[in-house]
Amino acid sequence: MGKSKKKESVVSLIVWVMLVLGLLALLMNLLRFNTFSVECNGKTLKDGASGFEIVKGETYTFNLNLTDEEKEVGYTVKVVPTSTKQTDFYYAVSEEWATYSSVTDDLTKYFTITQDKASFTMLAEYDIGEILGLLHPDKEVAIADGAISATADYFTLIVSLTDGSATVNINFRIGYPISLDAENLYF
Repeated sequence: MGKSKKKESVVSLIVWVMLVLGLLALLMNLLRFNTFSVECNGKTLKDGASGFEIVKGETYTFNLNLTDEEKEVGYTVKVVPTSTKQTDFYYAVSEEWATYSSVTDDLTKYFTITQDKASFTMLAEYDIGEILGLLHPDKEVAIADGAISATADYFTLIVSLTDGSATVNINFRIGYPISLDAENLYF
């Protein structure tokens, strides 16, 4: 009976070691996932970031915080519409109504994105109205004044490792350049 208890102890010890190693592996994976982020203009953008504005006509550089291993895996960049109550609005397409929430297209092709090993640049050449026009070629697209909020994030930038181990979703809007003419400023 002494050998039986010894076997049970060894099996029990092996099970505990495997359980601890499994928990450590899970914890390490979660920590790695939580550290994946993107940096732009000195601001770290983690998964779920919102309120980011990209000015139409300006190029932005996004640096990825990657380990050497993740740099070898590679990454993808994609832009999709953000569909929420705050971003939904009606617009007319050749006298028929459509809603922004019904747009499910991949919008990446409407942005100029150039990727390097651990960074990418992105240029918004079009605003939301122009993008809707491009989605409906040969049709007239009309958006009512005030339908588009200046503060709502109408787009989501999705940066993912190609192996699927980590993703960062950044909600953003397209703003407009502001220029100040010193001759027309009054105090």
